[in-house]
Amino acid sequence: MVYLIGAGPGDPGLITVKGLEFIKQCDTIIYDRLGTYQLLEMVKPDCRRIYVGKQAGSHYKKQPEINEILVEEGRKGNMVVRLKGGDPFVFGRGGEEVTALLEAGIPFQVIPGITSAVAVPEVCGIPVTHRGTSRSFHVITGHKRADDKVEKIGEEKSPQCSELTGSVNSNENPAGDYDYIRNQEGTSVFLMGLNRLPQIVERLVQTGAAEHTPVAVISKGTMPGQRIVRGDMRSIADKVTEAKLESPAIIVVGENAALDFTAPNRGPLQNVHVGLVGTPKLREKMRVAIDVLGGQSYSIVDMSVEQTEEKNRLRRALEHIEDYSWLAFTSQNTITLFFKWLREWNIDIRKLAHLKLAVVGAGTRDALRTEGYIAD
Repeated sequence: MVYLIGAGPGDPGLITVKGLEFIKQCDTIIYDRLGTYQLLEMVKPDCRRIYVGKQAGSHYKKQPEINEILVEEGRKGNMVVRLKGGDPFVFGRGGEEVTALLEAGIPFQVIPGITSAVAVPEVCGIPVTHRGTSRSFHVITGHKRADDKVEKIGEEKSPQCSELTGSVNSNENPAGDYDYIRNQEGTSVFLMGLNRLPQIVERLVQTGAAEHTPVAVISKGTMPGQRIVRGDMRSIADKVTEAKLESPAIIVVGENAALDFTAPNRGPLQNVHVGLVGTPKLREKMRVAIDVLGGQSYSIVDMSVEQTEEKNRLRRALEHIEDYSWLAFTSQNTITLFFKWLREWNIDIRKLAHLKLAVVGAGTRDALRTEGYIAD
């Protein structure tokens, strides 16, 4: 089975519960240039990782090659996850990958993801719909095809969220492909358009948009380093250049772009960035706690537990365990490794019955309890 999973807009906490469960179980994960790299830490140690990322001006793997990899891995009979930023079907080319799997007869399942078109403006206090100002929203790709002739335009409406795509020859009519946007009521959200912001704004004005129309540009939304620049059609390009915003970025156009529905007090760690150091399990525990306090966290050092020669000393000690009175665990990792090694070495746990058990910390105590032992 191949699972096409939407990773969400960037914050690893915004993936769906179902998507995360499959990530934890998969045998192979095929992933893009994701802001959600922390999700890769959730896979099994023996999970095969295949990078197929694409970025502007430099393609590591072309789409047909990615399709071939999906089919090849799917035929091996493993559980394969194709992890895609945002949602697989919102400018994610998920349809092309599904078509390849269908033609090859490979079973698949699509797990939706939260699209950045809605989530990124939302975390910055911009609702894509709001009573009185916007009853619909339209999602447009700001990225042109390599031949520079055809531009695909998508629209997503509320509440029914229908999708419309169309194409025009932009060389013949440079403003014509934006004609329909001017005639649509609501909020326009441009994805992958930061490098073309001046042209997008110019063409919107050419097709009738008022120069005082609010515009917001959000860089690295939901991720560490998130920034937002607000302005209008006249000023936004210069403001973004001055602020030196970086991709990935989202452009929001319309009356709602001027709204700011952010909480004035999100907790004692509001506007504080916290770098996390530790194993994936420890960093995830800290990330949740920091989020609760309103802070923004990100990993700066990835630590792992490695086996050393001390393992052999432990095995020799266990050969005459009757000489010991106490067994002390200093961390949760020691418990995980100790009982793993007991099973690998085929040692009967009844040999530990005479020992008293000591632990350092409540977390270590709880980890020992999961193995069926109560600390003295």
